[in-house]
Amino acid sequence: MSSTTSDTSLDALLVAANELGVSLGVELAARRGPAPGANDCSKRRQRSWMRTAFEPGREGNACLVLGNCPFSPLAREYVDLVCRANLALMQGLASGLRIKGVEAVLALQPGRCCVAFQPVPRGVPARDVPVQR
Repeated sequence: MSSTTSDTSLDALLVAANELGVSLGVELAARRGPAPGANDCSKRRQRSWMRTAFEPGREGNACLVLGNCPFSPLAREYVDLVCRANLALMQGLASGLRIKGVEAVLALQPGRCCVAFQPVPRGVPARDVPVQR
């Protein structure tokens, strides 16, 4: 596979993962009703992620960490690919849930998912998935 094809395939994967996350977030938000205020990492939000097998919890400065990676068998062999796709999925989920003041970031730690949700300082926009559409 040429590097151009590889880059194009990766971009397509990241876009698809992000769009899936947005769709899941919108669906969960519709079931739940209006979004609460900024910086909300409440039990309701945690239950949303729990349904997707990520075992959310708190750790350090993170608003929310994902204790389990449901993609771990694949991630052992393709860590960069899986973690980037998972980040795009979680960024999309946060967007679809209309979460304000929090962003999904890569936070590689042994024994847990590579994605964590960090508070965003007031007035600083959350980062988007770094892919071209």
